[in-house]
Amino acid sequence: MYDRLTETFPASACQLAREILKSTCRSPKGLSREHFERIQTRLVPEPNLRALTDELDHVLDTLKHDGYLLQQTRGKQLTGFASNILRDFWLRKTS
Repeated sequence: MYDRLTETFPASACQLAREILKSTCRSPKGLSREHFERIQTRLVPEPNLRALTDELDHVLDTLKHDGYLLQQTRGKQLTGFASNILRDFWLRKTS
């Protein structure tokens, strides 16, 4: 599961995906889009570089498609792990 990210993403997107999964596995209720944007801003502080790519959208879409993450469709539309098994794996892996 851990190596899947390096097979799927280039280095910068892989780092973003790992940070997203690391933060999300520690959040019992899920995280907002704004939280993911803050993670990306920390990794890529230059706004012009962030604006050149849709990396965040691509990473989130891929993680959702691959079954890692699930976005709630009502309320605050928080995003959390789709599977407790995957959540537990990432919690152990990133501890």
